[in-house]
Amino acid sequence: MHNAQVVYLSDEQRLFPFSFPLKRIGYFPGHFDFKEPNQPEEWTFYTPKDQFEITLRLTYPGKKLVQTINGTKYINSFPHVMLKCPGSKFSYNTPYQAMNSLCLTYSKEYFQPIYDSFFRSGPLAWDLNMTEKITTLVHEIIEQIPCVQNFPMADRLDLRCFELVEELLLARLQGGKISNKRNPVIDEVAYYLQLNCYRPIDLKTLIESKGMSTSTFFRQWKNHYKETPVCYLNRLRMEEAGRLLLEASHTPAEISKLLNFSSLAYFYASFKKYYGCTPAEYLRGEQPVNKSEK
Repeated sequence: MHNAQVVYLSDEQRLFPFSFPLKRIGYFPGHFDFKEPNQPEEWTFYTPKDQFEITLRLTYPGKKLVQTINGTKYINSFPHVMLKCPGSKFSYNTPYQAMNSLCLTYSKEYFQPIYDSFFRSGPLAWDLNMTEKITTLVHEIIEQIPCVQNFPMADRLDLRCFELVEELLLARLQGGKISNKRNPVIDEVAYYLQLNCYRPIDLKTLIESKGMSTSTFFRQWKNHYKETPVCYLNRLRMEEAGRLLLEASHTPAEISKLLNFSSLAYFYASFKKYYGCTPAEYLRGEQPVNKSEK
């Protein structure tokens, strides 16, 4: 069995310029003696806002994985593919170490062209029918990871991994099993809100720019998310406010202005409603353990 391997390639010398260079690649073989606990703990993760990741989960001792991505529930078999957009929140009740996974990470600047070209329509997680080509590429990539510092192995990994991305898309288009049917317009709006939560947003104008009526949009949104678009945007802003506050380089007044709250008083009221405490108490770690997201 291979050992877990994580390699950063941002500073690796390349022989040729490539449009989609890898930032990091990781292979996690998984613990196949893992047994599901009687009361599994929920694991929650966030994708850094400066990167995105394409994860191919190959095998797992269980049959299904139940996961939530940006508030939407997915039930996937193995193998399956997961797309982790910049700033995405995802959670599941299975320890990551139990899954045999290959993870391809790219810088955010390369996300939009790849997303537009390959993943704009469709879910963020989908079941995969492993083809002979995909299997061969996965094995080649895993074997090449330990040799990445041998020039010009980084170039070869860039090409092999992007070839794998193309094959994953082809497999999906040619009959890969998709666990959730999603409306791409809803995903586009949700992703826009994620990237622009700090800006003033006219939701009606945004919806109309996507060629959809507001009534149809809100009806479709309910099929994807438990919370309303306004609550979704408010949660994004509050999570960003908490992050900026903990950086210790922003005052509440600066955060209120940065996130376009109408007044500092309204920011304080919104913060306390969401976190159950004031910004000062939050910094001291005095927020309630079980806050309810609204």
